[in-house]
Amino acid sequence: MLNKKSELLFTRRTQLRRFIPKDLDESYEWMNDEKIKKFANEFYAQSKEQANKKIKDYIESEDKNLDYNWLIILKKNDQAIGEAKANNINEDEKSIDLSLAINSKFKNRGYATEVISKLLEFFFTEVGAEKVRTYSDIDNESWQEVLKKLNFRQISKKGSTIYYEITNISYMTLFSVFGEI
Repeated sequence: MLNKKSELLFTRRTQLRRFIPKDLDESYEWMNDEKIKKFANEFYAQSKEQANKKIKDYIESEDKNLDYNWLIILKKNDQAIGEAKANNINEDEKSIDLSLAINSKFKNRGYATEVISKLLEFFFTEVGAEKVRTYSDIDNESWQEVLKKLNFRQISKKGSTIYYEITNISYMTLFSVFGEI
């Protein structure tokens, strides 16, 4: 079964946990970030009401085992800096679509690489996924660099969106060569 509950996960500098209702105020800052709107519109919230609805929807979809949703929190000060989401779970293909949004104030500090690396480990070793897919806006070069660093390969391009995929074998090869990323 590819969908378990979103477990509490830790990286060197972050923790990833399920959303809870009290996350609204802290989450709204990054959900309302203009760069989130440009590159990861699915995470964008125009108002606190819209952010609150998104958080309620995340909690509900988790409770029904439909999606994975994590709030990304810095360990050093418990500040929420973004979220990671996995959805479109395909049991037949053993595939999952993964997306990430990090407050632009925290971009280019390695958090995306750290979080995605942990999520790949979780999906490939704990959940049993064989493929993880994601996408990037053609102008989001920093996200594309993260994906290349983690061994994702481009599988298609439609308009201004580039689609990527990594297989369990490709990830395990990278992990066995470089160890923890």
